[in-house]
Amino acid sequence: MSDENPLTPRVTVNRVWQRYFGMGIVETENDFGTQGAPPSHPELLDWLASWYRDNGWKTKELHRLIVTSYTYRQASHYRDDSTEADPRNKLLSRQNRLRLEAEGVRDAALAASGLLNPEIGGKSVFPPQPEGASKLGQIQREWVEATDEQRFRRGMYTYFWRASPHPGLMVFDAPDSTNACTRRPRSNTPLQALTFINDKAYYEFAQGMAKRVLHDGGAPTLTGSTTPLSFAWRVRQTRKSAASFLTFHPAARRAANQRGRREANCRYAGACCLDGGFARPAQPRRVHHARVGSLRE
Repeated sequence: MSDENPLTPRVTVNRVWQRYFGMGIVETENDFGTQGAPPSHPELLDWLASWYRDNGWKTKELHRLIVTSYTYRQASHYRDDSTEADPRNKLLSRQNRLRLEAEGVRDAALAASGLLNPEIGGKSVFPPQPEGASKLGQIQREWVEATDEQRFRRGMYTYFWRASPHPGLMVFDAPDSTNACTRRPRSNTPLQALTFINDKAYYEFAQGMAKRVLHDGGAPTLTGSTTPLSFAWRVRQTRKSAASFLTFHPAARRAANQRGRREANCRYAGACCLDGGFARPAQPRRVHHARVGSLRE
């Protein structure tokens, strides 16, 4: 390959850069011709392409070079001093905030719940999906949900029908597999929030995380004891939280206490009522009540 036209390494390093920053040095990653956008940092693109080629095309080393750079390790906090001059952050004065891709959204929820099956390879699996979703195409297909550990495989192993793909993937902008896709769009729709609330799979993930928090949330750690709420935050966010983020709103605390007392009274009445008479139980059952807190800065 001629040193004067390193097109292959330029395209490769631009795709890798796009994965880490949301946008490549050349924004039109699928068009490096005259109709495409010019690079925002042409010298950087040329240097990365030459470095990649001269170091034996070692992709792992390229990833390490980018993620250990100061540019990648910047915080993604909003900056007033640079946003006005560079609203799209092409100059990379801060890190971009990127959402996980469709498969990653499921994987992150599985990991936080403790249900993730880390098996690699094998056949495609059939996790839960809304009833009738597989029958929206011309061919009526049956979706038989997995009932063993295959139910909790990573999202990339989900069986994919082009005519009726899994809704949990499509709602988070997964490609439809009918056309080539070099960059996935990112949308924000109410369906995404409703999926987290109503989808059967995410309901199971929430149950798994709740059991994990109740079981391990109060266990001592190397740095001292932890509370269930701080444990849940660390499991879900993969980092510690400032104390101000875990402060209960007084109104939420009062509402949770009142709801807990009402539920306890109802359980007591149900246990005492037997054949029209009341008998005091020998030992009332102790039940843990989850409280809804207000996460605020």
